[in-house]
Amino acid sequence: MLLERNDSGLESGDVAPGMESYAALMPIINAHKVVPLALSGNVRLAALPHVPTFEELGVAGIGVSWIAVLAPKGTPRPIVDTMQRELVRALPQSDLRRSYEALGRRVVGSTPQELAARISAEIPRWHEV
Repeated sequence: MLLERNDSGLESGDVAPGMESYAALMPIINAHKVVPLALSGNVRLAALPHVPTFEELGVAGIGVSWIAVLAPKGTPRPIVDTMQRELVRALPQSDLRRSYEALGRRVVGSTPQELAARISAEIPRWHEV
């Protein structure tokens, strides 16, 4: 999340815009000490519906991060399928989902194939970085 201070510090050059996580910023956003300007990722947060994403502002790929559940290479396909099915079934009502959403993260289930495609797409990107 990109933010600016709600005082003259930014205008005078004493304070630069910065990026920080949603969870860390919400107390000072709610206290009107900073103003959120843009969100990383490609989806607006329910808690900040008026704050656009970088993508909406024409800047793609800023701060998009993700977490995945993986199994060791060679794990039998029936075990992978069972893990995926049970995770997708459990996520909607889990404390894990609620805790991630409280931090401003979006929980999305996918298939092993979708995850493999995402990892394959990320490798060249981060190799370049």
